[in-house]
Amino acid sequence: MDYIKTLAKLASRFRGYTAFAAFLVLSFIVLFIWFFSQGSFDPIINGFELLDKNQFFRFVLTVLGLVFLAFILLIFLGYSSYDQKESAVVYVVIHEKGDQSNPISGAEVRLGLPEPIKKISQENGSVNFTISGQDIGKRFEINAEKDGYQKRSPTKVTIGTKSIYLPLEKEKTKKKEVLNKEINSVANNTKVNFYLYISSGKLDMFWSQIPQPTLQKTAKNLNISLDTIDKFSKNVIVSDYINNNMIVGTIENPESYFKGIMQMKTIVLKNGDFSYIYFGGVLNNQHVALVGSTNNILSKPEDIREGGTAHYFINDVIEMFDFYSAEKSITPEKVNLQELDFFVRSLDDEIGYQSQRLEFLAKRLGMCQ
Repeated sequence: MDYIKTLAKLASRFRGYTAFAAFLVLSFIVLFIWFFSQGSFDPIINGFELLDKNQFFRFVLTVLGLVFLAFILLIFLGYSSYDQKESAVVYVVIHEKGDQSNPISGAEVRLGLPEPIKKISQENGSVNFTISGQDIGKRFEINAEKDGYQKRSPTKVTIGTKSIYLPLEKEKTKKKEVLNKEINSVANNTKVNFYLYISSGKLDMFWSQIPQPTLQKTAKNLNISLDTIDKFSKNVIVSDYINNNMIVGTIENPESYFKGIMQMKTIVLKNGDFSYIYFGGVLNNQHVALVGSTNNILSKPEDIREGGTAHYFINDVIEMFDFYSAEKSITPEKVNLQELDFFVRSLDDEIGYQSQRLEFLAKRLGMCQ
């Protein structure tokens, strides 16, 4: 088979010439037949003693026909795959995007032949693929990838003698976009609270009564560690427990506990040794008054004002708060709703400065109609 390959290479190299030569031989055959029919070769034939006219015709025609067939065979071999079945080497270089002089090693390169080939780039970023010569000139997909670099779409290339350069881009931009998305997601889903008031007494009371399995499950769901618990984490757990295990109403439809978000004014009521913090506001014509001990104030912003004896009814307000706070069991029936309603509306009118938007969860003492 080696001589056939050699002959095929030679024929492939001179494909244009062999076709022209075959055409010339065919032309000679046609001309010979025509001239022979006209008797042009009779003087030559008469000079041969061994060949008569018919033998001379067959001899010359056979020789020319063999030469013609030889050229036809060379043409066939020149366009066949005999000369292309030897292996060829395809050179691929993986480099940083925008800089061919900065090679990338350790990248996986895939050449999409009918039987795909995968190789890893060397320190100089190069990969050599040995392929069949019959694939030269054809188009195939080629791609490269490496951890830390963006995935790229396969590129179609024509397999030839030129080197193939494949750029890879680092994931810095992509990671930044992902990080920004994560930050935005956290910002959109994480609620940061600024606490003004937490009742320590009620917090400890509920904390001691929550069953341990429920406590652990709630803390796990809220991603809170019970090993390093503080007042704010306790408040989150207790609030979650109240919301899920008790009937909690709204501002419009309050129950034993109710919660809401509304604009409220805040003032500290003081008279001698007595002091209370008051949060009050109106929503949909409904007055809401939240009162508690100043000992539970977590911070005192500038917009929490102190009221004094200038309020003509301050003593009555504090006495009323003292009475209700001293009662061990307060029920709506024990509350003087008319008196309470008067004080709440009066305080709301007296506190004239700007309100702030507050969210609360509180126990209902009474409801004024």
